[in-house]
Amino acid sequence: MQKEQEILELSNIQIFYDDITLFNLLNSLVTKSPIECLYLTPFLSLFCVESVIFFAEQGIDVKSYYNSEFNEKKIRVKLKCFEDKFTKSEQIIKKCDWLQDYCFRNKIKCDLIKKMNLYYNLGCYIVDGKIIGNTQYGYYIFQDSKLLRTKEVKLYNEEFKIIPKELKNYGAHCGNLVLIINEMCKKITGKDFSSEVVNFNHNIYYKDFNTSKLFKKDKTIKLYFLHILSNINYVYYLLRSYETKDTGWWLRIYYITYYYSVVRIKSVKEDIIRRKQNKKYLNSLFTIVDKVDMEINSEFRSCMMHYKFINPKNGNILIKEKYFDPQKNLFGLVESLFNGMTYTELKLKILQNLKIISDELEKILDIDLKHSKKLESE
Repeated sequence: MQKEQEILELSNIQIFYDDITLFNLLNSLVTKSPIECLYLTPFLSLFCVESVIFFAEQGIDVKSYYNSEFNEKKIRVKLKCFEDKFTKSEQIIKKCDWLQDYCFRNKIKCDLIKKMNLYYNLGCYIVDGKIIGNTQYGYYIFQDSKLLRTKEVKLYNEEFKIIPKELKNYGAHCGNLVLIINEMCKKITGKDFSSEVVNFNHNIYYKDFNTSKLFKKDKTIKLYFLHILSNINYVYYLLRSYETKDTGWWLRIYYITYYYSVVRIKSVKEDIIRRKQNKKYLNSLFTIVDKVDMEINSEFRSCMMHYKFINPKNGNILIKEKYFDPQKNLFGLVESLFNGMTYTELKLKILQNLKIISDELEKILDIDLKHSKKLESE
């Protein structure tokens, strides 16, 4: 099992497993609200980027027949939730809020309404009383983070606009890659992976806010937490309802969401300590993320963000001989990196922790979702 070729084969198999899961998931979502698909985009981009890279290293060129104006790698990295610690992400959060505010404020002709913030610059999407997405984070997914971080924006620049046609082209581009790899799965394995459609219809609601009125204190921190909450709830309350058979992809998305939620919340704590600020209302949240920190494993995170079962720094194989089993999900990787904990045990623990963090973030943000309106399907 320790041979390099065998490890490559495991990666190959896992890509096929994940492709089948995504193929079925996309078939389930294709007739649903665009909102359900929108926040899947970074996860879909992760698969497209990493699988194409893996196959390219094996001499197999996988290309989509569709062109896209967006860069998959830049969208993939949005899974890290603003990509850096809070000190570096703060400017991006403010810039997104400013751009959205500028866009909506300048559509209003009455100056009094502008001054009193009687307009909306943030929309929240809601399922069963839980925020599963928001317009500012959805906007950010398709922006160039480097541009947001470095460019001084004085006007609503063309480069920061999102064109609906471009979004559809990107969806077609990624979906085509999944289909192409699915066809490769059939040829290589000789098996026909039939589509498994989950007919689950969510009633999605929305409510609009003005961020300056919604968060009168610690606005940037709370917007940051809102984005983290949106990511967690999308995965936990919406996407998870489509889970049927799990061959590894579901733990992948749960763990990525969990890992970066914990790391980013801890970065806020570090920033508050550095600035010697007193924010007692956040103490309970910080205590929670400190307690759940035991499931944070950088080697496992690397395997979830890539398709190799090796340590990227030293090249060591991460699956131990005593835990290796080709019939196990992830082939014994979980047991190897979490002291014998099984795949199912880790998955359950991650889901439990995601809910605990979500509940605490909801208490902190205290957003009134009453009188939300049902989102009509397009």
